Parts: sequence; structure tokens; C-alpha cells
Amino acid sequence: MKALYIISLLSLFCQSGVAQLQDSSISLSLQDKQVYKTYTGLLYNHQLFTKSLLLESALKMRERIYASQDTAIIQKYEAFITKRTLHYQMLEQSKDNDKNQGDLLKSEKEIQALARKLARQSGTYAKKLEEYVPHIWQEIKQELKEGEVVIEIIRSRQYHQKQQGSVNYTALIVTPKSKYPYPVILKNANMLEAKGMQQYLKSYGQDSVSYRRFWQPIHNYLIQKYPNAQKVYVSSDGIYHRVNIETLYNPTSGKFVFDLYDIQRVSNTKNILSKPKSNPAKNKPPAQQLVLFGDSLAGTQQEIKAIQKLLKTNQWIVTTHLAQGQKDTLQKQGFVGKKLHIATHGYFIKDDSLATLPNVQKYRKYPLIRAGLWWPKKISKTFQNKAILSTFEAQNLRLHQTDLVVLSADETGLGVVKSGEGVYGLPRAFKQAGAKHVLASLWKINREATQKLMQYFYSYLAQTPNSVDYHQALRLAKQRLRQTYPHPRDWGAFVLFD
Repeated sequence: MKALYIISLLSLFCQSGVAQLQDSSISLSLQDKQVYKTYTGLLYNHQLFTKSLLLESALKMRERIYASQDTAIIQKYEAFITKRTLHYQMLEQSKDNDKNQGDLLKSEKEIQALARKLARQSGTYAKKLEEYVPHIWQEIKQELKEGEVVIEIIRSRQYHQKQQGSVNYTALIVTPKSKYPYPVILKNANMLEAKGMQQYLKSYGQDSVSYRRFWQPIHNYLIQKYPNAQKVYVSSDGIYHRVNIETLYNPTSGKFVFDLYDIQRVSNTKNILSKPKSNPAKNKPPAQQLVLFGDSLAGTQQEIKAIQKLLKTNQWIVTTHLAQGQKDTLQKQGFVGKKLHIATHGYFIKDDSLATLPNVQKYRKYPLIRAGLWWPKKISKTFQNKAILSTFEAQNLRLHQTDLVVLSADETGLGVVKSGEGVYGLPRAFKQAGAKHVLASLWKINREATQKLMQYFYSYLAQTPNSVDYHQALRLAKQRLRQTYPHPRDWGAFVLFD
């Protein structure tokens, strides 16, 4: 029971930006085939239990608190959210080594105290944790259909004396025929994280080397051992969070990975165990509800109006917000049972830009303030004329039972990568706020191409109201967009986080 209590506290503290996690380090020893047949199974099981653990435990706790209908616990949780919001406001105004650091520390301690009370009194949460049974890789294998594959990508550090400080990337692959998770070693990992990533971001995958570096070893294994692979579930780690595998181009065949495999990103491959079963409703489904947020710029307004026209024709209930004050609307209103589409601007403060900031220490300590959305109050390049919703604030939105959030803006899928836990950015924040699925971008977008992509995406959703499949709708939209925008920079920017 004490261990369960500690886990719940750790989850709350990390949501607050109070606790910091060290990157997990796993040294792989795969020289002996007989050893790794057993070892890779244990390693895969470890990933199923620990990968994205903090995010998962936070989401489950939130769901159980609201499902409990216990007014006292719900009020304490909402008080925690309010306190965390006030803490961000203090943090936003703070400077490194100023006199307000004492107030910030006091605020952190108050958040911790509130978290302890919530963890102690959340009896339903503790009970559910006690009933938790860890999953094993064999369950994943049994769930796979013919042609399906799961891949757990693991980033680890090498602690061998001669290679201390170097990095490893390993892909553990499971097919319906696997006798054990097969390890594919992705070589030259340090180069992959430096020169390799630079090359990918420069070409968006359409170059002569990115495919070979990031995907070819995996493809070679699939061709040899499971040539009928079609749908591939990938749980990323490290720099693979920055790569859209679909856009990797094979210069030998002249095809993208998108042409050969249906790639679906998952935070943890155990998520496929909870995939909704295909069971179309016999009765007429309830009307779909979408709330659209735009800004004053012509490009985003065109996108919003086109989506509005399309969906109203298909009997969706559509609400539109194009005026100023959208940040306040997002923060004050609840969106239970609705979908959100936000077309505006995104930002992420990258590592190489931190040194130019006046208060660099707080950005290093609190990764959730390095990304966010902004709306122009008037056309200007200065932040003083922007309404900013940081990732820290986004996690406090009221999105309970919100099925989909679309973040149609630049780099909304970026954030600080924590090995084994994922990306601390907008998708994570919106999921912590209650959203089940988040569609976001990995780089700066082409607004005209994005307008088309979003129209195609919603048109496919509108065609299948009985069985909503966001991944399939996005894939079909990309296929259609490629006919007029063939470069992966234009069709490959958006990925679905679920």
C-alpha cells in the first residue's frame, strides 16, 4: 500500500513540474543469442510496465477521481489544479536568483502538501492500483492480427568502460509468429542523434541516408522474417519522437515507408490491448460536436471556415471562436464530450536557444514552460503582443472526456524528450487535461497544405460516424494530399498521439 501511495504522489509531483526524473539507463548485452532470447522478453515486459508510467498513472488517477463522483476528492483535485495554475503565474514572472525564489519554493511545497492529501484520500485510486496486473509481451503477440507488428524502441546509455557515455538504440520487434522479442540494434546511435537528426530535419526524410540510418535495419528484419507485415505499431524513444517514420525515403526503391507500411504511433505498445473493437452501432450515432478556435490571420480563418462549412453539411454541431480572448475561453469553459480544433501558432524553445534567454535556469527546471500556443493580439513579432498558452497551462484545461484535440500550428508535437517517459510538450499536456487523442505537428507547417489536410481529415471522419478511426482518417488524408503536395515536408508534418 505504501508503494502505491508513493507512485501516486510521484505522478502528481511530476505533473506539477516539481519532481525531476533521471533518464533511465539500460545496458544491453546481446552478444549471446541464448541469453538474449530470455533477456529481451524480460526487457520488453519492463518497457510495458515503465514506459510512459507517469503519464499513464496521472491519466488513470484523473479518470478514477471524476468517475468516483466523490465530491470531496474532486474538489481537492480541482484545488490542486488551481494551485498549479497560480504556481505557473508566479513562475512566468520570476527571474533567476531574484527575491521571489522563496515564494516559488513555498508554492511548490504547498502543491506537494495538497498532492499528499489527495493521494491519501483517493481510496478508489489506491484500490485500482492494487488490482493492477503487469502485462507481458506474449499478451501483445496474441492480440496481433495477421500482418501486424509491434516495435518498442529503447534508448539506453552504454556503461562499458571503453564506451562510457555513448548511446544505444534497440528496436524490440514482436510479430504474430515471434518466439521472443527480436532485438534489432540501430548502429552509430551517437551519430544518429547529432548528424543524423540534422540531416533528417533538413530534408524531412527525403534524402539518401535517413532511411538507411533510422529504418533499414528494421525493414531488413521484417522482409526476412515477416514479409507480409503491413500495419506497424511503434512506441518511440529518444530522437525517434522527432522523426515521422512515414516520411523516410528509400532511394533504391523510390518509395517512402508510408508506401510500404501503415505506421501507427503509440506511447506504449500495451495500448493495443485496449483498442476499441470494431462494432458499428445499430442505432443512429449522437451528433458529433466540434469547437473551432482560430485567430485573426487570413490563413487560419480560411481553414476554420472551410472545416465549419464541411461539417455543418454533415450535420455536425460546430461552434467557432475567431475573436480575441480565445485563451480565456479555453481556460474557463469545459469541453466534455466535444472535439477541439485549434488553428493558430505554436512554439518550442529548443536547447540551442536556451542560452539566449535571460532566465535560463527556470526553463531547464520546468520543461513544460518551453512549449505552447500563441494568438496574435495584433500583427507583431514581439511576445508582448501575443496571448500565450504554455504547455504548463494547457495541462490544467477542463477536457474531461474530450475525444480529440487537433493542434493545427507549427511544431505543436515538440517538447523536451525524457527517455522512457516521452515528450514533455503540448500533446502530453492536453492528454493530462483529459484529451484521448491529440493531432500535432513535428515541424513548421505549410499553411495551405495544412488547410487541405484538415479538410480531407474531417471529410473522412464525417463519412464514418459509426466507427471513428482517427489514425485511418489521417492516413487517407495524407494519401490524398500527396497528389498535390508530394514533398514529405507538406504531407508528413502531422502525427497522431494516442
